[in-house]
Amino acid sequence: MSAIEHVARVLESLGSPYALIGGRAVNARGYVRATLDYDFMTTDERVLRLDLWNEIEQQGATVEPRKGDPIAGVVHIVFSPAFDVDVLMAKRESLIAEVEEHLAEVRPDVSALWDEIKRSTALE
Repeated sequence: MSAIEHVARVLESLGSPYALIGGRAVNARGYVRATLDYDFMTTDERVLRLDLWNEIEQQGATVEPRKGDPIAGVVHIVFSPAFDVDVLMAKRESLIAEVEEHLAEVRPDVSALWDEIKRSTALE
């Protein structure tokens, strides 16, 4: 099982929705963006519990949950010096506005993709 599959399995064990975000998500939708890390997002605050990540730590990864990050929190997982994963915990009520603001600033070329995501997931 790959490192990403391990992270996804932990997130799925919570029974809460999560999504691949960032450069890897953009790549999966057919847009080119060079990135080395993986980013997931959820609104489930249980991801900040260190015990949730025990199995991944036992495999040699470093897991660092941080509350009070610029969003609600983040779990930074380092599998190797060149490979890491961030699991971001966002407050649902502010998530949509933050994504839209960020896209407008950084990637206005993907606004049509964001509109499609909102329609397909009933975020509007």
